Amino acid sequence: MSTNSKNVIRNAYMMNFTKKKKHRYILTEKGSDLDTYFQDNITKINDSINVAIQELSIKIVDRQLPFIIIEKIPINLESFDEKYSDDDKSRRIRGLIRDVKTEKGLVKRIENLLSKTDHNISHAIELFAHTSYNELTFSNNHFDAKVLLDETGLKNIFTDIFLDASMFNSYSFLKKMSKKEKREFGIKKLQFYKDHNLPCFYIFDNEDEDKVLYYSLAFSCRKSMDEFNYDEYIKLWNEFISEYYPDKRHIEKSVIEQLDQYIDPEQLDKEYIKNKIMKKDEGAYLVLRINRNRTTKMRDRIIVYFGGDSYHEGKIKIVPISEYYKIKDMLVNLDVAAFKVVRVKRKK
Repeated sequence: MSTNSKNVIRNAYMMNFTKKKKHRYILTEKGSDLDTYFQDNITKINDSINVAIQELSIKIVDRQLPFIIIEKIPINLESFDEKYSDDDKSRRIRGLIRDVKTEKGLVKRIENLLSKTDHNISHAIELFAHTSYNELTFSNNHFDAKVLLDETGLKNIFTDIFLDASMFNSYSFLKKMSKKEKREFGIKKLQFYKDHNLPCFYIFDNEDEDKVLYYSLAFSCRKSMDEFNYDEYIKLWNEFISEYYPDKRHIEKSVIEQLDQYIDPEQLDKEYIKNKIMKKDEGAYLVLRINRNRTTKMRDRIIVYFGGDSYHEGKIKIVPISEYYKIKDMLVNLDVAAFKVVRVKRKK
């Protein structure tokens, strides 16, 4: 099979067909046990994050959501300064994973970087992993929040953190914020959590609560290690935005601009698709495209669904996003490409 990313079978299959992806760095101490553990599990962690984003994307009909790709950056005292003196690289850092064995000098150097007033990082989280911890506790350090957890909980905590990152970047009026505004935004989310007396799946260290500058609304929607309430999560975000940003309005890209984010935009007749979508009601639609024949048992069903007498690679069909659950099995093995497009009527 081709190594092209659009041909890789993964649970977050809709990620294959979009260029709307953001890369974020997580620092680890090079050669440590935790560095090895994270390396062995980073594919599962990324998969968990993006399956969750995909699930949200199907349920949210007025915006595109970016997928998130976490990259592990192993560092040590010798390599740190040189590697991250370039702000273009360091601005993507979102956290440090460490344990009791991590060199204190390295942690201090990272803290100094993240605390620079002119640095472009809006939030950074320290994740302190140790096998003796089975729950998370939030407390303050030089980071915006410190999380203590069992290393087996990394997948869930990263999913919860980066779901909020995807949601934030889905709003046009939020992603344009300055660093100061983004930090104020984080404080408002924490205040929203307090004011509404929301539940939190993780133990919150109340003693340092006033010092923490970060809270993910996903923390209030996780029900167990394997269960997350997406509908409640969307509801909380809607309530939060309505409460703190009532006069702001998201402006989605035009249909053509959205289609340009398709992994191979030249494969789409963009004007034809635009004209079809612009005749439809407001909402989200899936642009479906038949791929090369991959699953023999799916062939006849795809022919019937798309209409016609034969299997025709490249044939397009546009359906409401609510149709997703009826055709999901066509997408899982990449027999059919699926790309979300949002139809919004421009206000005059």
